[in-house]
Amino acid sequence: MKSPFLPQFSLLLKTCFCLGAFTFVASGYSQESDGGLEAELALLESEGESLERLVSIARLHQEAGDLESAARYWHLASKRDDATPETVGGLVAIYLMAGKAEGAALIVKESLGRFPDSAELLYVQASVYVAQKKVPAATYALQKAIKLEPENPKYNYKLAEMMFLRGNVDRAELILEPFLEADEVMDDMVFLNAQILFVTERERQGMRQIEKILKKDPDNLKAKEALLAMLLQHSMKEAKAGRVSRAVRMLEDADEIVPGEKKILMGLALLEDEQGNGAEAMAYCERILEADPEDIKTLLLLGRMQRKEGLADEAEVTFREGLALAEEKGDRELVAAFEKSLNPFE
Repeated sequence: MKSPFLPQFSLLLKTCFCLGAFTFVASGYSQESDGGLEAELALLESEGESLERLVSIARLHQEAGDLESAARYWHLASKRDDATPETVGGLVAIYLMAGKAEGAALIVKESLGRFPDSAELLYVQASVYVAQKKVPAATYALQKAIKLEPENPKYNYKLAEMMFLRGNVDRAELILEPFLEADEVMDDMVFLNAQILFVTERERQGMRQIEKILKKDPDNLKAKEALLAMLLQHSMKEAKAGRVSRAVRMLEDADEIVPGEKKILMGLALLEDEQGNGAEAMAYCERILEADPEDIKTLLLLGRMQRKEGLADEAEVTFREGLALAEEKGDRELVAAFEKSLNPFE
């Protein structure tokens, strides 16, 4: 008989992990940054404007979250005779961060008159079109950029990513292929190629791509997250196909990459229970509770597993602990579940 927890496991992975969601971006503003801004402003006052100083001040305001001030200095930088398409790109990025895509589009349009043969500015224009949900126009802009600089991996990567997101997987793979053979390959290209391999049912090849990055750089967080997401999705696929032991091995690999991740441990607990390995399943629940003793749902699951394994006294202790926490938190649904578990024949 199939365990009632297997569907829960599939739902757990579907809702909590997304293959495309490989990275997390964080930024902070420190007292050191504040001091840097004051120093740059003082130098601006004493030495006058320069492109480098205006850009530096703009970036420091941007790091501080002051988009209005950042935009002001990016504007000043962009109007200078020695401004570059990259300078315009900095200004456009601020507009997009502020949700002003129409304003960003006007800046790009004006700047293309100033830099008519700039592949970089076409690349920036593509980002504006994406923000406006004009995907065909973004694709066309990237294609024009590549005609100007056919060997630039950044532009080719973005076009491949665009094709992939539009469902044209074969075209995306074709764009990436020559760049993947280079001695130095952009990590983002490797990640995208791994996704392509994954969605075309070449999962193991995709995971090997990420493993190569981790072999060179064991601390690469993005690669760890990518491999973790792939292992989770592949384990779900194996579980759905009834290959539960394979799914367990996948999650064990994931647990080595990110030790102690609650969702991985819960998946392992559910799958070990599916295979009738009660002791192993309970051990995973206990690992979750070591990190979070007030995880009420894990207490409920552990109690049920203990009872199934004939550990009635231990199960009662677990259920009572969970009931007290559920009452404390005012969770009526879980209170009812614990009460029913303590008095199953009522």
